[in-house]
Amino acid sequence: MEQRVTDILRKIGIPARRKGYFYVRDAILLIVENENFIGFAEKELYPVIAKSHNTTPARLGKAIYNCLVATCIRGNKPLINQLFGPGAAERGIANKEFIVTIADLLKIGYLDVLIGEDTPTTNLAEP
Repeated sequence: MEQRVTDILRKIGIPARRKGYFYVRDAILLIVENENFIGFAEKELYPVIAKSHNTTPARLGKAIYNCLVATCIRGNKPLINQLFGPGAAERGIANKEFIVTIADLLKIGYLDVLIGEDTPTTNLAEP
């Protein structure tokens, strides 16, 4: 699963040199493993990840936010818009929206085609 998350983050264009990249990756993996984190990202998920990276939940949230802003500016805009809806790359993506959506799409197999596996897919942006 870790390789699948890494592959999709690369395709989206998240810069791996940013701290937020590692925080996002860990958050997605934790939500895939335990759906209970979905509703409590800031209160339960962030502290777990922050502790493992020796930082604070506030710094972690800010690093994820900055990483997603950079991704929306320089990342794969067509893919971002496909995954998060038309105009997502221009309006930006909230931390929780990004993490939960990617985790959910990985669990249902939607992203498998994008990362090279043979699972059929549809366009989520279509009504």
